[in-house]
Amino acid sequence: MANRQDSPALVGMGHIQALLATLRDDESAAILQLKILLEMGALRGVLGVGEFRRHAFEYNLGSGRADLVLFHRDCGISIIEAKASNRCGVVAAGIGQLFLYEAEARMKFKGPHAPKYVNKFLCAPMAAEDAMPIWSACRLAGVKLIHLKEFEPFKDSLSSTGLIG
Repeated sequence: MANRQDSPALVGMGHIQALLATLRDDESAAILQLKILLEMGALRGVLGVGEFRRHAFEYNLGSGRADLVLFHRDCGISIIEAKASNRCGVVAAGIGQLFLYEAEARMKFKGPHAPKYVNKFLCAPMAAEDAMPIWSACRLAGVKLIHLKEFEPFKDSLSSTGLIG
């Protein structure tokens, strides 16, 4: 007889609660949303990218750690930076980080391991009224903007599940 503690539902619940335990601030909430999308198999669709063979959170690229890097089957990579705020300075810093990470990835992977392309994504919570200048800056920089839920509504929706207090 299978151990009740090993049931898929309980294992899944434990995994979700372990993820929720990392919820410290707005930025960790943004990263948690990425982790949930990845666990659900929905991240590829949200980003609009091809299949990836592996992923790495907090991937070291020299000057810093990218929040998430996807290594695609067709030899491209996607670098995802999550930000806790939609303030212009925070968004500009995120765009700058993505360009630095792209340059470092291109230096790190050379020869047959060189990426065929590098997608850059900035994930940030924002209200509709804040989106236009941020969207314009990202478009001009060749960075794709992914809207995440703002921290408080995200936390409220998790609280309604009973998983967190």
